[in-house]
Amino acid sequence: SERFLTTNLAWIVRTREGIYAIQAQCTHLGCTPAWFQEENLFKCPCHGSNFNLEGDVVAGPAPEPLRRLSLSVDKKGHIIVDRGITENRRRERKKINFLIRI
Repeated sequence: SERFLTTNLAWIVRTREGIYAIQAQCTHLGCTPAWFQEENLFKCPCHGSNFNLEGDVVAGPAPEPLRRLSLSVDKKGHIIVDRGITENRRRERKKINFLIRI
């Protein structure tokens, strides 16, 4: 979903595993990648970096995966994105505050 793209510079992704937020900022030079549904990729328009749905680099020059943003759900069931807490290491980004299990 691009619902949080303008307010939080983030994509909300829903997979079989759960819901997570990806920071919409390329790890190369900070450009904003775009989502290409037909290719199932986030693609940076400036220098050609490509990222899969998990945020992993599939084409450079980006040196690191896209960052996951911390998520929580309030009492009303609304998703809260916290841009102050980020992670891009695979093992760590699967932890509870970066993935809401559904």
